[in-house]
Amino acid sequence: MKLGSDIKQAIESLALDKGVAVESMYEALVSAFRSAYMRIPGAAEEARVTLDPDSGEITVYAQELDNDGNVITEWEPDINDDDFGRIAAQSFKQMMTTKVRDAKRATVLEAYIGREGELITGIVTQFDSRFNQTIIDLQDAEAVIPSSERIPFERLERGNRVKALITEIRTEAKGIPIIVSRNRAEFVQRMLELEVPELTDGTVELRAIAREAGSRTKIAVFSNDPNVDPKGACVGSRGSRVRQIVNELKGEKLDVVEWREDKVRFIIEALGPADIEEVEIDEDTKSAKVIVKDNQLSLAIGKEGQNARLAAKLTGYKIDIEGLKKVGNFEIIVAGYPEKHPDSPNFESDINNLKQKVDEGADKIITQYFFEKDVFLRFRDRALSAGIKIPIIPGIIPIDDYERISRFSKNCGTNVPLWIKKEFESCKHIPEYYNFVSTKIMSDLVNDLQSEDVQEFHFYTLNKCKLSLIACTRLQQGDYSLKEMEEVYGSQIK
Repeated sequence: MKLGSDIKQAIESLALDKGVAVESMYEALVSAFRSAYMRIPGAAEEARVTLDPDSGEITVYAQELDNDGNVITEWEPDINDDDFGRIAAQSFKQMMTTKVRDAKRATVLEAYIGREGELITGIVTQFDSRFNQTIIDLQDAEAVIPSSERIPFERLERGNRVKALITEIRTEAKGIPIIVSRNRAEFVQRMLELEVPELTDGTVELRAIAREAGSRTKIAVFSNDPNVDPKGACVGSRGSRVRQIVNELKGEKLDVVEWREDKVRFIIEALGPADIEEVEIDEDTKSAKVIVKDNQLSLAIGKEGQNARLAAKLTGYKIDIEGLKKVGNFEIIVAGYPEKHPDSPNFESDINNLKQKVDEGADKIITQYFFEKDVFLRFRDRALSAGIKIPIIPGIIPIDDYERISRFSKNCGTNVPLWIKKEFESCKHIPEYYNFVSTKIMSDLVNDLQSEDVQEFHFYTLNKCKLSLIACTRLQQGDYSLKEMEEVYGSQIK
C-alpha cells in the first residue's frame, strides 16, 4: 500500500496547522494501520507496520510469536484495501486528535511553565458547571479559575475581559493545565505593581498585605526615597491608580497605609481610618491592646470585625480594641454645693451618683474644696469607704473676696475657719492684702495635704487676682514653697 503525494501533502499541512511535528503525524498513521489490521477477522496475533516517508510505501507484517513473546514467523498478509483503508482512516482520525491535543498541551506547558505568580489577561469563554470552574481564553492557551479561587459572589459573564494570577501549571493531570486565581492577596499585589512603577523600580516597597476577597484589602508600603510619599505613589493623582484596581475587583475597597518600623505607629496606621488614642504592645504574646474613643469604636473594629482582622493580619499582632469608657476616660468635677459636702445628709445619694460615674468610665475625681484640709480628707475617706477606688484629687481655687468665700462656705454647709475670717476682717479695705491672704491659704493647704501624703493637685484660676494667678502658675509647676512671694508681698503690705 502506498500513500499518494496528495495525502502526504495533506498530512504535512495538517501538522503545520495544528503545530504538530510531521514525524508525530506519521507515527500516528503507522499506529492507525497496525490497529486497523488487528481488527480484521483472522488477523495474526501480532503485527508491525513500516512507512517510508519519502516513497509513501506502507507495509504490514503479520507475526507469529512463541510462548515467550518472541517472533517466530513474519509475513505480509493479504489485505482487502477497501476495508483496511476505511478502518485505518477511522483509527488515524482518533489518534490524530489525541496527538494534536497532546502537542498543544506540550506547547502550552513550554510557554507557561515557571510563570507561576504572573498576572495574565483573558476573556471568559464559559462556565463549566460539571467542575464548577470558569474557563478563560488567553489567545495562545486556556486557563481555568476553580471555584476555590474565585472572588466570593463575583459573576463573570461570557465575553468579560478579566485579569488573574497564575497559581499552578499542572504537568501531569489531564485537562487545562493553567490554574489561575482572583481571590488571593498576591493578585492585588501584582495589579499594584502593574499600575505603580515605583513598586517595580524599588523606590516603594510593599511590605505587607492582608485581603478578604470581594470586600476589602489593606496594604502597607514603605518608601526607600525620602522625597517619595509611598501612599501617594500607590493611590495616584486623585486616586487614579487605585481606581483601576478597584474597578477590576468590582468595587472591593483598597486601603493603603504606610509601613512603620515603630510597631505602635504601624498598628495605628493599620487601623485607619479610625482615630486611635493608645496602643499597648506585648511582644511576648504578639498582641496589642488598642484604646479608642467610644465614637471611634465601631470604625476601628469595622463591619463584623473586618477592619480589626485585616489590621491584625497586616501587622502580625493579635489586636484587642476597647473603648475609652472601659478603661476610664473622663474626670468627675465635684463642685462646692451642699449635696456634695461630706457633712451633708444627701451625701450618700451623691456617693451613689459618683459610683455610677465610675462605672461609666470615670478615672479621676477632682474636688473644689479649697480652704481646709479636713474637708477634703473627710470627703476622700467617705468615698473610699463607699468603694470608690479611683484617684481623688483636691481642687484649689484662689478667692480674694471675703463675701465670696463666705457665700461659698455657706453653700457648702460649713463655716469659714476662724483664722481666715480674722485675716480678712482685719484688712477689709486693703485689696492687696486680700490677694496675699488668698495665696497664703493656697500655700498652707498644699503643705497640709502633702503632710497627709497627697501628691497631686488641681489648681483653678477663675479670678483675675494677680498674686493668686502667679501662685497658681507656680503651684502647677510644682513650686509649693511660696515663702519668697509671701515675704515680698508681705513687706509691701506692711
